[in-house]
This record gives sequence, C-alpha cells and structure tokens, in this order.
Amino acid sequence: MKKLILLFSGLVLVLSSCGREKKNDVNAPNEEVVKTDNFSIVMSAIYEKDDELVLVFKKNGYWDYDNPTKFLVKGQPNSQTINLQFPMGKRYDNVQIDVSTNKEQKVLTLTNISILNNGKVEVDGRNMAFLKFFNFGTAFTWDEKNLRYNLLFDQQYPPRIMGSESLEAVLIKK
Repeated sequence: MKKLILLFSGLVLVLSSCGREKKNDVNAPNEEVVKTDNFSIVMSAIYEKDDELVLVFKKNGYWDYDNPTKFLVKGQPNSQTINLQFPMGKRYDNVQIDVSTNKEQKVLTLTNISILNNGKVEVDGRNMAFLKFFNFGTAFTWDEKNLRYNLLFDQQYPPRIMGSESLEAVLIKK
C-alpha cells in the first residue's frame, strides 16, 4: 500500500510540474519587432582637400533648406567611402547634396553613390549607375581624360547634385 501511495504521489508530482512549464509558455507575450528606417547615402569618392558636404531633404513636396545636415570630409589622394546618415527614423521624398563647399576643391572623382536602408541597398549606384538617380547641376564639367568632375564655384549654386524623379520614385514607394 505504501508503494502504491508513493507511486501515485510521484505521478502527480511529474504531471503537475510538466503542466506548469506549458502554462508559462502559453502566457509568454508576443513581441512584435518594429523596424525603424535608417537611410544613408554611401559615396565612393576622392576628395583631395578637406571639405564639407551638405544634405537638404525634400518632404511632402517641399525642400527643407532651413535644416541642412552637414558632414565633414577629410581630404586624401585615395578613394574613400563616405557614409552620410539621414536623421534616424525619418523618411524623405528626395535629397540634394552640395558635394563641396571648399572653393579650393577643383576636381572630384565619384565612382559610387548608393542609398541604403538598414544596411540593405535600395539604390545601387556602383559603376556610375548613380547617373540615373542624380542630376548634376551646371557647376560640374566632365573631364573625360581623367574620368572625374571639374567643380565650378562661379555658378549660381555650389556644386550640387539633386535626386532625380527615378530616385524620388524609389524613396516614395518604400
């Protein structure tokens, strides 16, 4: 009889402990992961002199010239990757980039302008494919021999590239 009581007690203990674990699993809250937009422009360029780049964003059909985002670039003779972060969590319709504010910067070599969101490529601008997504203003002339841009600071605006309708279509659809 004692063996039967011990066996019954052991069985009750095993069954009750198994049920508790399942109960805890059922009550675990479901957490949804909400991803925030984290856009950036990645440029491969040669800046021979120290410079400053200025980003101006278009939102809801209007360019926000009152709140530019500025980035410093250290001059060097080799190509460098420049990462220009959009304000965290913000979505924009378009972007314009003043590629130079240093009037001593006479030339600029650009091989890539890509746009990423959370590290995923949204616009692949490698191998000069960025020409489809950006319009170059009158402050640029192409140097065919050296495969680079000559920068002209005697124009109405500094050397500036603006996102094209193709870029706007990509940014808005997301």
